[in-house]
Order: sequence, then structure tokens, then C-alpha cells
Amino acid sequence: MRPALVPLVAVLVLSVSLPARPARAAAQDPPPPPADEYLDACRPYVEAKVDEDAGEMGVPGGVAEIELDPLPTRQRKGDRTEVAGGGRFRLGPHYDWQPMTWTCRFDERKGEVDRAAYRGDRRAAAAALPADRRTALDRCRRAVSTLVAEQASRQRWRSSQFTVSPGAAAAFSSVEGRPQVQAEGAVALQVAYATSVAMRYTCTFDPDVDGAIDAIVTLAPSAYTRDGQLVENRYETLICSSSDYGERRCTPSRPIAGNVRVKTQHSKTPCAGRFRWETWAIIVRDGCRAEFEFEVR
Repeated sequence: MRPALVPLVAVLVLSVSLPARPARAAAQDPPPPPADEYLDACRPYVEAKVDEDAGEMGVPGGVAEIELDPLPTRQRKGDRTEVAGGGRFRLGPHYDWQPMTWTCRFDERKGEVDRAAYRGDRRAAAAALPADRRTALDRCRRAVSTLVAEQASRQRWRSSQFTVSPGAAAAFSSVEGRPQVQAEGAVALQVAYATSVAMRYTCTFDPDVDGAIDAIVTLAPSAYTRDGQLVENRYETLICSSSDYGERRCTPSRPIAGNVRVKTQHSKTPCAGRFRWETWAIIVRDGCRAEFEFEVR
């Protein structure tokens, strides 16, 4: 018997290539701002630092200027980005530019600058003036020191008891073709206590006489009495020495009101308990030698 025939069935298998499913992207931080945005954020903070230093040198606030180089460096550290670059600065429009480097830290979470600093030669910046402006500032500084000294002398201040600091730099304008100086400084007072009184001044320099004219000095209100005079010095000093461990009386130029203290001791023997005072005398004994300071009437 012939075997039964098994029909052959052709099976066509199609191979289909399907595109692979893309992998899920890992969570990433947002891209950092462009470099110029960091520059814009840092610029006012760096400028404020320069302006602050200019003020300490005598320049009224708001006239210092900076120029920052484009494309600063950036380095991300956690939630903050350190930004650094170069540039130049000057204390005011009449000063020459000086090179500088600067740094700034940007808080990415808060979206603001939390620290800024710069480096530059501030001494050179203060001296970077044209010759005529430098001469005007020098003459005005002298005039201001003289004015304060004259007023202080009328109020019984001795030269050793105050120091005038007119500032190393200034702002400039022009009055009738002459340079005018505006600056800030201080007067340091050394009496029973040390204090510093803020000072502002304006002064016009006349090249024809090589000197300052129309100088005006304004001290802080605490330095004046109600009638506009400098506060009178109510303290004096007197050196008194006990020879051969005996008692010595020393007479002041004005009557003593009180607050007598040893300002500077010159003897090895302590003066504590070895001096007393009366209205017209300081009395020392047992080898005490010292400079005494006291309030006068």
C-alpha cells in the first residue's frame, strides 16, 4: 500500500525590525545661565566694593567706576558658582584706570550673589591723577588741616591731641575754570578717650596763587556746640614725679574738675595708691612718676 501523501505547507516568516525604546533620561540640573548673565549679576557687587574703598580714601560715594572683561571663568561647587575675571577700575572720572581682578559667588538656589571681592593697587589708584588735579588736592588738604587746627587752637586743643586726616583722594568739579575738590576725612581726638569725628570739605584751587581759596570744612554734629564752635577741650595732661621717694606737688594750668587718671606711667614703682589730687595740684609720693590726664573747669 502506498503511503498517504502529506501536503507541504509553505510557511512564510517575516522578520520585522522594530525601533528600540529610548532609555528614560536621567534627571539633570537645569543648564547654568550664560556667562554674561553671571557678569551682569556680579558687576554691581564688585562696583560697590570699589566704591566703598574709594570712600575710605576720601572720595564721596557713587563716582567710582569699573569695567569687567567679558567671559569670566565659572566653577560650580554644590549650590554655588564661583565666578572670576579681570578688568579695570578707577576712583572717579578724573582718575586713570587701574588693572584689577575680581571674584564673585553666585547662589544658584536663591538666584543672587552672596559674596564679591576685588584686588587692585588702591595706592596707585589714589595717585593716578593729572598733575593739575593732584596739585589742587594737595593744596586743599593743607588748607583743610590748617582750618581745623586754627579752630581747635581757639578751643584749647593742643596739636598733640588731635589728628586731621583729609583723605588721600577726592572728587573733582570745576568752578569758573578752577578745579574744585570735594572730599571726606576725619579728625581723630585723643583726650580721656579716643574718638573720630567725620569730616567733609570743599575747596577751590586757584593756579594763579598756587593755593586753595573758599575752603569750607564741615565736621559731624557731635563735634560742635550749639553756637557752632568746636567742642572745647576739657582735658589736660601733666607730668608729675616723686624725687627720692618724697612727696611732690605739681600745679596744672587750669583748675582740676576730676576724672584724674594715670595716662602713661614712667616709673617702675606703680602709681596706684601713690597719688592724690586737689583743685590746683596733683600730689605724688614713694617714687611715682607719670603723666596724668584730668578734666578741667
